[in-house]
Amino acid sequence: NDNMDQNTFNQVVQDFISICSNGTLIYDKNTFKKTENPIISVIITVHNGEAFIKNAIRNLQNQDLHNIEMIVIEDDSKDKSVENIKELMKEEPRIVYFQTQGNRGYLYAVKLGIMNSKGKYITVLDVDDYFCAENALSIMLAESEKENVDILGFPASQGYMDMITYKYTHTSFHNNMETPIMHQPEISYMAFQKNSNGQVTGMRDVVWGYSYKAEFAIKAANEIEEEKYLNVINNSCADLLMFYILTKRAATMKHIKKVLYAIIQVKKSENSVVKYFTEEKYQVRNQYKCPAFLTFIEFTLVKSDSDVRYTSYLMEHFFLNNECKQQTAIRNEAIRICKLFLENQYIDKNIKKHIK
Repeated sequence: NDNMDQNTFNQVVQDFISICSNGTLIYDKNTFKKTENPIISVIITVHNGEAFIKNAIRNLQNQDLHNIEMIVIEDDSKDKSVENIKELMKEEPRIVYFQTQGNRGYLYAVKLGIMNSKGKYITVLDVDDYFCAENALSIMLAESEKENVDILGFPASQGYMDMITYKYTHTSFHNNMETPIMHQPEISYMAFQKNSNGQVTGMRDVVWGYSYKAEFAIKAANEIEEEKYLNVINNSCADLLMFYILTKRAATMKHIKKVLYAIIQVKKSENSVVKYFTEEKYQVRNQYKCPAFLTFIEFTLVKSDSDVRYTSYLMEHFFLNNECKQQTAIRNEAIRICKLFLENQYIDKNIKKHIK
């Protein structure tokens, strides 16, 4: 990352992703040893991810940091994900495997991964994404140790992958910023920075792209009552809720300007499994985005009602969002939660006029 021009960066990322995608192992399988004291726990949740799970595990096997554990949570897949995972476990002793009973959802799966992590640090890898270089986890570890914060954020490269040739083309960066060490309430407000058009310009609101101190993350995740959110949160957007819960409870946070993660968007595929996975993911994410955030507001009200300014800020952003207004079910959910705020006198006077 340091002193690397854009063309060189693009080539490094493309080469590494291609190596992982075609099944190549950089290191001898005999070097893969299970340890009771991993330094980093990497959580991968899998729901109908048969087209991606092998590449995700290969991506971790090709990291130069070997003292890790790979926590794989399989959440009621209807494809061959389970068979693929069990086949991978024959060669990879660092996989820690959990299988849910029924489709419990992303929030439950990530919480399960966090609660069973043994590492000093925890990070999340979406099954269809990659760490973008061989030394990504080593850099993450070094920076986490140096900064000594609850949450360390890093940018992500976003690009398209041709699923036939596995060629990756970088298009843009996510969260390409650097910050000093932040404390509360600055961390919470940073998540909702907005520009003059009202668009959120703050932190990337997903659980991947961050390194978490395990001690802090386990304590925060333990507070989550995931059952109460199953009626409004889908697999593809519960990471948004988890992100805000974690940032709300973090004492310290910092962003570094080192790109460690690669977000993959499928450009071309004749594989129906890949096509279904990607279309389902983005369609559902758009449909449920607002209810997920609104449920977080309710969570905040119940668990942290002392921060009235923050919850009011959240309420204003989501209730006045055009996407919420256009969908009756979402609007009704917004009104329901707004009434909770009214009953407890936690709602801003500017929002009251929108509730009938």
